[in-house]
Amino acid sequence: MGHGLHLALSRDRARGPGRGRARGVTEAPRSQGARPGDGGKLPQGRRVIAFPPRPRYPRLALLVLAWIVLGGTWGPGTAQAKRVFVPRQYKSLQAAIDAAHAGDTVWVAAGTYYGPFVLKKRLVLFGDGGPDSTILDGRGRERVLHVEGVGRASILGFSIQNGKAPGGSGIYCLRDTALMIASCKIRNNWEAGVASWQCSPLQISDSEISENKGSGVTASDSHVQLVHVNLRGNESSSGGGVSLVSAELLARDCLFEGNRAGDGTGGGVYGEGSQIRTMNCTFRGNSAAAGGGGIAGRDSSDVRIRGTFFAANHSSTGGALLTDRSSLEVTSSIFTKNRSTTAGSALQIVGRRVAGVNPLSYSNTFYRNGVTAPDGAAVFAIEVAPEIVRNIFVVDSTEKNQAVLDMRAVPKYDCNLVYALDGSARLPAANTILASPSFCDAENENFRVRDLSPALVAPCGPIGALGKGCTSFRVLPSH
Repeated sequence: MGHGLHLALSRDRARGPGRGRARGVTEAPRSQGARPGDGGKLPQGRRVIAFPPRPRYPRLALLVLAWIVLGGTWGPGTAQAKRVFVPRQYKSLQAAIDAAHAGDTVWVAAGTYYGPFVLKKRLVLFGDGGPDSTILDGRGRERVLHVEGVGRASILGFSIQNGKAPGGSGIYCLRDTALMIASCKIRNNWEAGVASWQCSPLQISDSEISENKGSGVTASDSHVQLVHVNLRGNESSSGGGVSLVSAELLARDCLFEGNRAGDGTGGGVYGEGSQIRTMNCTFRGNSAAAGGGGIAGRDSSDVRIRGTFFAANHSSTGGALLTDRSSLEVTSSIFTKNRSTTAGSALQIVGRRVAGVNPLSYSNTFYRNGVTAPDGAAVFAIEVAPEIVRNIFVVDSTEKNQAVLDMRAVPKYDCNLVYALDGSARLPAANTILASPSFCDAENENFRVRDLSPALVAPCGPIGALGKGCTSFRVLPSH
């Protein structure tokens, strides 16, 4: 094949976990804790609302082989590419990196290797034991891996941990670096697990980013793609999970859980002058001190949310999502039991990014979101007229938590269904439907509706994020 990995990749993996490793490893493998879990339950049925799968580390070898055999973007790219083994050929990882040529694969046996490491050439770093056994460690006093000026480098199958350095302590991606990170665990780093500056694209997939200080991922003037990534328990002043400044984020099939913005906004994601896109993601139990428990977009950001699930996020305002002088489009998403101190328990929208272009909330489901102040709403708008169309709102009581509340604005409120559990629903517009949506099992997060639900037969068309999922009656056999 002439590609470095050859078919030995499949042959080594066929021997099973722990076999086929390079000889001479002196470091003892360390336990890495529990494997990433599912993080809770989601509505069933519709494919756009689904749990991010667990990172599937055993697929790593097959994934790498496919990239290289198919000549993908991230392959070594030269017929002379070869494998360099650590510690069989080189005792230290940095010595192997220095000796390798552009396009080579540095094949690292299971063990713990202490940084810092510097990568300034186009290489594949491959952890043969996977992230539970192949560990790059900063010992709590230095950056683990510095990547600079490299096109199409890859880091596959490592734990990156215990880094400490200004600006980015786990992996620091700098200046025009196109970098792929896959099947890794990045955790317990200070000043960000992964930091990028002028990097495009930074692609992270099938990975776990957890318990990092200074954000799980930070990006400035960069383009970041997250696919099947779990971000858990990261924290920062703003953007506990991901923090963006003049950057672009595309997150697909990701889980943001228990991330925290201790002093600012955006517990899960914070964007300043940035583009934020989420598809089929879950935001659960994230928090922020000053707004946007799940997501906060500020200063002319562009936020577009599709098929995303927000549960039990909380903040002072905008329990799940806050936009401030930014554009917003939310479609086919679910907001359940998010909380704020005041104003918008699910969405808080302050102003707009472009004159004449209003925020849009279309075909979403809002269930029992609430505020602790005397008055609030699931959607709260200030100085902007959002278009709120075909949404389901279920509130405990409209005496305290309305469906929509506005200040110095007149929202376009069209064809929505509102239901108050205490029977106190108000009529916000003439074509509002006041009725129970007849969810299949909302308390267990199944927000599909029964076949006779008024949300399915409204004159304006189906209402809410999900369609039919169960029947209203069960036919029993006669005796």
